Amino acid sequence: MPQASMKASLKIFRTPGLCWLGLLLAAAGPAAAIVVSDDPDLHVVTAPSSYDMVGYLNTAGGTTASVVDPWFVLTAAHAVNNISGKTFTLYLADGTHVFSLAEKFLHPSADLAVVRLAASTGLPGYELYDQTDEVGRTGVLVGYGMSGTGDTVLDGGDPNYPRGTNRLGYNKIDSIYTDLDGVKHLRFDFDAPDSHGPSGTLGADREVMIAAGDSGGPLFIEGTLLIAGVHVSVNYDDENHWPTYGDVGFDVRVSTYAAWIRSVIPDQPATQTADFNMDGGVDVLDINALFGVIRGGGTDLWYDLTADGLVNSGDTDKLIRQILGREYGDANLDGRVDGLDYVEWSLHYQMTGLGWEEGDFNGDTIADGLDYNVWSMYYQGAEAAGVPVPEPAALVLLPAGALALLVRRRQ
Repeated sequence: MPQASMKASLKIFRTPGLCWLGLLLAAAGPAAAIVVSDDPDLHVVTAPSSYDMVGYLNTAGGTTASVVDPWFVLTAAHAVNNISGKTFTLYLADGTHVFSLAEKFLHPSADLAVVRLAASTGLPGYELYDQTDEVGRTGVLVGYGMSGTGDTVLDGGDPNYPRGTNRLGYNKIDSIYTDLDGVKHLRFDFDAPDSHGPSGTLGADREVMIAAGDSGGPLFIEGTLLIAGVHVSVNYDDENHWPTYGDVGFDVRVSTYAAWIRSVIPDQPATQTADFNMDGGVDVLDINALFGVIRGGGTDLWYDLTADGLVNSGDTDKLIRQILGREYGDANLDGRVDGLDYVEWSLHYQMTGLGWEEGDFNGDTIADGLDYNVWSMYYQGAEAAGVPVPEPAALVLLPAGALALLVRRRQ
């Protein structure tokens, strides 16, 4: 058996009574994907097809993900260790569509991730397989990466079949495998042509196997477009020739984790609700998040409340005035711009790294004269209450008692 120190791309999997080495499908090093037993060119997915919502991630050397919501894709956690500056690409009948990766959500134990895109794909996405009858069913395996056959793919892959092409093939789900961490997987082996294999076969020249580049790709139950598995690993016997006939592949079993996947994806996008952090409410955290995106250039359209293709002051206006029903300068969001809000500004005067609740009303993370101007502009009822709006320098010097009096008079 090969040793873990021999390949940087190896991961040790623990099984009851057995220790074996599995290939991290997205890792650097030997690369192959949707390895077949006949001709790789016969397995290419061409749009339009039922599998056009399976896309290419330019993460970890090239991986795979599936659209499961207009804004979200499903993949393997190890395929998205780093999403900064990375993209998801769909090859559709009307052309190539590229989406930036904005935010990832990792399952606490399974090698599973949901990633939010910075723009909507406009596609409904695939549904998840909820049944538990996968064993004995035929799976449709889809993924991007290098390809070849089970007796030709050597260490380094087949240069005739580079990554970036979507391919599919079939394999029979042989069993459910549970590792020592309790994570459930679908298990399937790679039978050679004319081989019956230890767990049965689909027949000569029909079975395929996943490998490097397929990480995060889907396994559909044949006859449906329901995702039952997410590709994560392969065990192998020959470190210089893999995957080869007799190797075994493992997918995270989606039916076990479907509830978690759905819990990550909101019923409505934040473009409609303004709940940008998806915590179930709209509050100061969402104001600060919107300001942060605008400071970053406004390219994440999850924050585009006005549906104009831009993220700017128009969106803050809609969030603060229409959705929250508040006004600029209302630090505590109690519906009044008054002395209580000034207190927050004055307590944080000239500090940096601040948010709305601390007196930063223009989103530059500093409480200064610009924010005071915002507060004074919308200070409510000053003339009616007979209280002139003080100058910021004077207010900063007000003793606590005088400031309290100002607040009481304002109320």
